[in-house]
Amino acid sequence: MGIVLPSLFILFGICLHAGVSHLLLAARRRTAVHLLFGLLCLLAAICGLASASLYSSTTIDEYLFALRQQLTISDLWIVVFVWFVAYYSKYRPVPLLLALNAVAGIALVFNLSLPRTLLFSEIRGLEPHALPWGELVQHVDADASWLATLQYIPLLLAYVFSYECCLRQFTSGMRSSALFLAAATSVQMLGLVVSALIEFAELEFVSVSEFTFICFILVMNLRLTHEFEVADRMLQQREERLQSILTTAADSIITITQGGVIEDANLATEEMFGYSKRELVGNDFCSLILPQSQAPFKQNGRCWEDSKARIRGVGHEVTGRRKDGSHFPIDLAVSEIESIGLLTAIIHDISESKELQKHLSLIH
Repeated sequence: MGIVLPSLFILFGICLHAGVSHLLLAARRRTAVHLLFGLLCLLAAICGLASASLYSSTTIDEYLFALRQQLTISDLWIVVFVWFVAYYSKYRPVPLLLALNAVAGIALVFNLSLPRTLLFSEIRGLEPHALPWGELVQHVDADASWLATLQYIPLLLAYVFSYECCLRQFTSGMRSSALFLAAATSVQMLGLVVSALIEFAELEFVSVSEFTFICFILVMNLRLTHEFEVADRMLQQREERLQSILTTAADSIITITQGGVIEDANLATEEMFGYSKRELVGNDFCSLILPQSQAPFKQNGRCWEDSKARIRGVGHEVTGRRKDGSHFPIDLAVSEIESIGLLTAIIHDISESKELQKHLSLIH
């Protein structure tokens, strides 16, 4: 069988695994960078299969079909590539990106409509070609078309844009990210030059563009994985600090859904109201407030849903109700966490201050 086809199938497996991993990560974290990189990985995987078909073709029709697939994937790669670079570098000039996509789209239309794609003006036939280690692969005997440059212009423009993004990243202080992207882009650009020479029969070898895809995937996968691990570790540390603050806070802090259902509560809430956390989560927040003091929350006969907009960010003095049925005065302030669609209620027990006020009024 040789080594070319097995290598292409290995490329397919690696890119498919990386693509699925990043798409799942994008679905979980809702990040455009991982979504676009996952799509790039899948396109590289499909390109590996198309190249395997190209080198194992036995007729001109089979060869042209596989070549058309390969060029189509290359054009789609450009479309996704420039958006990935834009989101990764945080430089997104939308008009320029759309222009680059349009250039790639023109090349795609030509490759699908021309009988011999953009690369060739005439194809005489296929001939087996011996690689330096003795393996035979199919090589096309053809004349290059004057339109062939249209296939490489979109790629060159995409790489120029990538280098511009690298420069912007580097000058903005993200030097490590810029160097990784520049290295990955340089490997791809070198592969493009070598592949162009091979296509026009200046070098007798298999196209290396498919293998530069895997180099780009490996380099950027390494970088993105590292960045994700660092961000995930920082997020975990922030969550631990936040949980520590919530646990040690003297006031009750309750997380509430838009419908008024308790989603989480800290230790002070359990001690203040006498409920366990398990009893609190999933219950109606208004059950912690004495019905007679729910006036600030009531509208149209409902305790929460119609009135939550009126109580946000405002302190309300109401009467709380403990699990044992006893009542006590509390100060309640509600604020919204817009990014996650939840509300936070901070409750302060003002029993002592009320007693003090009562005592002072008796003295005076």
